[in-house]
Amino acid sequence: MKKICLKILCALSAVCLLPFQSVKAEDPNHLTDDIISDYALIMSADTGQILGDKNGYEKMYPASMTKMLTCITALDLNPDLNETVEITPEMLAGLKEANASVAGFEIGDTPSIQDLLYGSAIPSGADASNALAYHFAGSIDAYVDLMNQKAQEIGMTNSHFVNVTGLHDDNHYSTAYDISLLLQYCLKNDTFTKIFSSHDYTSSTGLSFRQTAWSLIDDGDYVLPAYRGGKTGFTDAAGHCMASWDEINGRTYIVVTGHAQTDLEIPSHMDDLYTILSHMTQLNMYSLMKKDTAIDGIVVKGPWTDKVVSVIAPEDFNYEAAEEPEAQITTDLPDHVSDSLEDQTYEGTITITSDNKVLHQCSVSVMIPKEDNSFLRLLLQIRDFFHQKINAAG
Repeated sequence: MKKICLKILCALSAVCLLPFQSVKAEDPNHLTDDIISDYALIMSADTGQILGDKNGYEKMYPASMTKMLTCITALDLNPDLNETVEITPEMLAGLKEANASVAGFEIGDTPSIQDLLYGSAIPSGADASNALAYHFAGSIDAYVDLMNQKAQEIGMTNSHFVNVTGLHDDNHYSTAYDISLLLQYCLKNDTFTKIFSSHDYTSSTGLSFRQTAWSLIDDGDYVLPAYRGGKTGFTDAAGHCMASWDEINGRTYIVVTGHAQTDLEIPSHMDDLYTILSHMTQLNMYSLMKKDTAIDGIVVKGPWTDKVVSVIAPEDFNYEAAEEPEAQITTDLPDHVSDSLEDQTYEGTITITSDNKVLHQCSVSVMIPKEDNSFLRLLLQIRDFFHQKINAAG
């Protein structure tokens, strides 16, 4: 294994590149140290870098953050948003008894699919979510199957859903990390982004909705200029929950918190978001690897002279932190190889670390071209001939 200081770079050379894969780093900025919530995760929406983590990979109950998955599952079916859906008794069954939040649709109403999406997102209406399920899948159970399939496609490997609303069930769970992945995926959909960032909405049936977080911000209870949109949630078991996307210095971040206290006078999930975003103003972006820059070299030992083939960075890697990390690049490629009459390809991994913590990994395939000088090729043939004889002799 070879270690290379980031600031020592070699000359460029032709290589074949493979896609990079980001990996989790420990939280160097302590962005979640003084929050109320028991679970939290902060992610760069653009790079996937994990900036803060408080029990972010542990099981938690997502409450109404579930409705982000409910809505994106519907949107990915490419519906006609103007199509209407008749509200039936089965769509409203049990909601009053469960004390579920509702948008206010009544039996016989014919809201559009757009109305139902807004009704699920802004007032967190369980009636709207159930209506989406019955419309697209014929039943809640069948739609939940679609939601779980979508979750697996997104990479939410530690999540399982049993309803479309987020009402408590011991088998309805997720993690702050999985919810972050969900929101990162959802933000690629312009309709989702528009709906979940809306301050208010009036349905075609005359119902008016207002988003909880925007209400607190607009009414002056909180000053959160970075907030762009999101989804709150609450059950007794889940506590106060919140998933949001926020913009600071032109960069988009996802903040997910769960199980904040419910016995406080302040809305604790909003207070946590304020605390986290206040800390995040200290972050700076540092370039730790530049695409097409040589970061290492493989010595190719020839019969007459040696040469160096460079290992080229396959992608830019930028890292956000309060201070520039003392980072190092490590490769597991060989230090040296012998020249050959045929092209040689070596595949390896580039790892960027700081304080023994992995910040990033990427795969790279380096092609070493065959020797094309006729005289040196003759020498290689002679060398290989004697090597074969020696190996055969034993």
